[in-house]
Amino acid sequence: MKPNIQEYFRYHYDGSGNLQISISNEFVKELGWGKDLELSFGGIRAMNDWGTDPTLTIHNKKEYKHPWYEKTEDQPRRQQPDVA
Repeated sequence: MKPNIQEYFRYHYDGSGNLQISISNEFVKELGWGKDLELSFGGIRAMNDWGTDPTLTIHNKKEYKHPWYEKTEDQPRRQQPDVA
């Protein structure tokens, strides 16, 4: 792979002003990305204020289940107390 990863990205604004980002197939394969990706933004310091340096992260989509909903034999879910 090339040391300057910017060469694997292309971007432009379409006629409506939307940012279009393309990532080369070679780079996608090298990272092991599948077809289901998630995008997340960081560096946002306040609601509705992107600031001057927000970040964009791209990663494989993973199903997430909060541990609250997990039940194991070692830690059974607590029962709600009976209220009279």
